[in-house]
Amino acid sequence: MKGKLYKKKNTSISKRLIKSFVVLLSCMVIINAISVVMNLRVINQYKSIISNIALEGQVKVKTAELVNIYNSVIRSDGKLDNKEYNKKWDEIQIIFSRLDKTIIYDKSKSEYEGLKNILDTINKDSISAFSKLGTTHGALEAIEVYATMQKKQDFATISIGNILVDESEYMQILDGNIQKIYKITLILLIATIIGISVFAILLATRFSKKITKQLNQLNDFAKQISNGNLNIPDLNFNSKDEVEDLGYSFINMKNSLKGIVKDVQENSIQISESSNQLAISMDESSRVNEEIVQSIVMSSQISSKQCELVDSALIKIENSNNEMQDILTSAKQMQEESNETIDNCMKGKNNMENMMQQLSKINTIISDFHEQAETLNKRNSEITNILSLITGISKQTSLLSLNASIEAARAGEHGRGFAVVAGEIGKLSQQSDSAVKEINNILAYIKKDTEGINTKAKLGLLELEQNKEVSSDVNNAFSVIESSNKKVNYTINQVNSNINLIVSKMDDLLKSMTNLKKHSVELSETSINNSASMEEQSATIEEVNASSDILREMAIKMQDLTKKFKV
Repeated sequence: MKGKLYKKKNTSISKRLIKSFVVLLSCMVIINAISVVMNLRVINQYKSIISNIALEGQVKVKTAELVNIYNSVIRSDGKLDNKEYNKKWDEIQIIFSRLDKTIIYDKSKSEYEGLKNILDTINKDSISAFSKLGTTHGALEAIEVYATMQKKQDFATISIGNILVDESEYMQILDGNIQKIYKITLILLIATIIGISVFAILLATRFSKKITKQLNQLNDFAKQISNGNLNIPDLNFNSKDEVEDLGYSFINMKNSLKGIVKDVQENSIQISESSNQLAISMDESSRVNEEIVQSIVMSSQISSKQCELVDSALIKIENSNNEMQDILTSAKQMQEESNETIDNCMKGKNNMENMMQQLSKINTIISDFHEQAETLNKRNSEITNILSLITGISKQTSLLSLNASIEAARAGEHGRGFAVVAGEIGKLSQQSDSAVKEINNILAYIKKDTEGINTKAKLGLLELEQNKEVSSDVNNAFSVIESSNKKVNYTINQVNSNINLIVSKMDDLLKSMTNLKKHSVELSETSINNSASMEEQSATIEEVNASSDILREMAIKMQDLTKKFKV
């Protein structure tokens, strides 16, 4: 039974880092924008003062020109009109309209208002004098007004000078403000950079600790699985990124492995029970054969009873054959689930490799070849032990083939079928020996390569950093789980092969029992043939018993392999 499978959530770690970077960059942009606005405001005021100084100079010049034009008009005794005077006065008014908007310093404003009052008085006096020209006292009054205008012009010049002094003072104030704003902006910028740097370091530290904590959890989870503990609770991540996807891959792998181990345990028990039942059936068949041998000396009336016993044995053998077919189907299903688990392991391993690549900016992860080489050496030893077991089975099979050939030779004509079977078993034994030799040769090359990898791994251990060990342990746990899965798959394949061999022998036994039934009918006529058939059947039962023992041993091995798993 398989556990619950989790789906992946496609959320990238890089997106979270980009969001944090955008927030920090926005803060810097806002601070710089505020600083630029403040500087532009002060600079505009500074430019306005420079423009005011130029306009105030123009007021001084145009006031002098206005007085001169007035003098020319009154000296002509009204012959010259005052159009030129009015034009000049309009120019002064235009300058005043511009200065009204730009003079903002309080001291300058008071002097500026006085200047405007003086010029207004000059203009009013001039207009009054122009109106009286041509009269008796008009010329004299115009001259007096001119003298007064000259004095007021001097006062206007003094006021303009005072305004220029005040504006210069205000320029110094603005210059100080500019310096203050520059210093404040510089301090804010430095403080912002320091704050952002500290925030970035804290964010990176927090993010690194979070990733390291999650990888430690994954490492502990993988170690528990590699130690055979499949009852550990599922991981719970809320990071919504690739680490969470990797955790779900671990959970899916654990649940799939848990289902396979349960199936292996259940089927191993079923195989053991079936082998025991088969042994009981064979013992019962052996007992029936002994009764048949004792009944050969009796009359043909007992042959009908013997046929009934043979029919009963056939039914039991067919039932056993059906059970073996069921076991074979379960073994195939186990093999498919084991292959699926291996695929899940590979997917989990690929996810781990992708995660290691994405974390290369935070911490470079280096695989631990030394532990992998030691694991390969251990697996090499385990494979060597299994090959030794296969060699022993091959020798037993060869001996069994030799004994079967001898018994077939003794049986004569009725032993030809078993002679063929014995020959095939002998060929199977030879093929097993050849396969073991080839595997030993391959293991020798693997051991050589493993030693080379072990040497390189020892050199590489000196250059590894401490923050890379967590991911390496996770990768090693994947390798151990994958190796264990392959070992279970190999054992299942071996069990499957033995089951196929036993099923084949069961078919041969079924045929032999059918022939036995035919010979039992002819018991009263040919007792010698019946005796040979009984010997052939006994040999077959012994062979089936031997195969049942092998099947029982395989079931015990499967149970031993799954004992370390806690499901």
